[in-house]
Parts: sequence; C-alpha cells; structure tokens
Amino acid sequence: MPDTTKNDPMTRFLMYKISIRCNESEFASECLEIVGRSAVDDPTLLYACVLDAQQVGSKPHALAALQVVLEKQAYNNSSAVHLPSLLRLTIKLLCSVINGPQKGENSEVELNIEKLCKLFESGKANLLVK
Repeated sequence: MPDTTKNDPMTRFLMYKISIRCNESEFASECLEIVGRSAVDDPTLLYACVLDAQQVGSKPHALAALQVVLEKQAYNNSSAVHLPSLLRLTIKLLCSVINGPQKGENSEVELNIEKLCKLFESGKANLLVK
C-alpha cells in the first residue's frame, strides 16, 4: 500500500479501530496521532475514535482520544466543540478510571490524578476568559 494511502485519515481511523480490538496500544496511539493531525477543522474522525473506544469498553483509549480532541479542537476556541461538555465527559471518564479496579501501579494512578488536576485548571482558565 502506498504511504499516502497508509497515512490517509480514514485509513488510519480504520486501523485504529482494529488495533484497539487487538490490544495493540502503540499502533492505536500512532493511528490516533495521525488522525488528530488531520482534524484541524473537522473533529468528526476524532469523535469517531472516542465513540469506538467507548463501544469496545477501552477507557484508556477513549481518554487518549478525548485528550487529542481537547488539544486539537477545544483550546483553539473552535465553534465545533462545546468545551464544557467535552471537559465534563473527560473528567467523568478519568474519575471512573481512577476509582475503578486498580490494575496498574501507583504511578499510573498518580499520573491520572495529575491529568485530572490539569483538566480542571485548563477548564477554569479557558471558561473564565470567555
């Protein structure tokens, strides 16, 4: 397959769907990064990544996709993204990961708590300015 076809956002989205079902986290992250780079004006594929990860039941992948949506869309004051809803969803999902069964190490929990604090801080900064 030519590189241009491999790196097409729709191709990478489809590969993202396959990789999260096969527990290929590194490849899923790579695909998500490429989809995120292409989602400058239209977050539709990023939302589809979030939705697919939720349907599979993969909270870590859903969180990663939500983080990309936040980075690429919400903080750019895009009218296509409702920042309060996006932050609320991300915070709720992150809290469920923190309060869920602990399979990881304490450092993973601490990292998630740090992400949660950053979400609140960035939300406060972005929502108070408007």
